Amino acid sequence: MLFGASGEGAAAARAAAASGGAPPSLGMVPKGGGFLQGPGAPAALPAWLSESDVDFYAAEFKRTGFTGALN
Repeated sequence: MLFGASGEGAAAARAAAASGGAPPSLGMVPKGGGFLQGPGAPAALPAWLSESDVDFYAAEFKRTGFTGALN
C-alpha cells in the first residue's frame, strides 16, 4: 500500500496501463473492484522504505486492527 501510493508506485501503475494492463486507480476503489489492487509490491524495497518501517506498520495493524492503523 505504501509503495502503491508513492510516486514510484504511481509510475509503475501508469507503465502497466500503457502496456495494456488495468488503468491506475490510485486513491480510488474502482466500481466492482477491490481496495488493494494496483501495481503490486516491488521486488525490492525502495530506498525510502526500510524493513523496520514495514515492521512498524505491521505491528500497528496487529495491535489495533485495520481501522486503527489507518486512522
